[in-house]
Amino acid sequence: ECGPDLTCVPPDSNDFDGEGVAGGFCTISCENEPDVCSSFEGSTCLSLSSSTDTAYCFPDCSIGGGESQCGGRTDVACASFTSGD
Repeated sequence: ECGPDLTCVPPDSNDFDGEGVAGGFCTISCENEPDVCSSFEGSTCLSLSSSTDTAYCFPDCSIGGGESQCGGRTDVACASFTSGD
């Protein structure tokens, strides 16, 4: 369902510090090539695991920006990150 060159991170994944993503998430791996996210306008390479180097491209968003920035999904939300979080 994700389309060519994308990876589905399913709800039962452990890639996000032992958790998955509600409803799954279509993305691309970027741990070996952080610049790959530049091919997706407004995306950032983030690692959300403290125990692995796994990293994925995430769309940039604004806290309180509403579901329109998440493709209409109500099961995901924005979070603020700074280097080292």
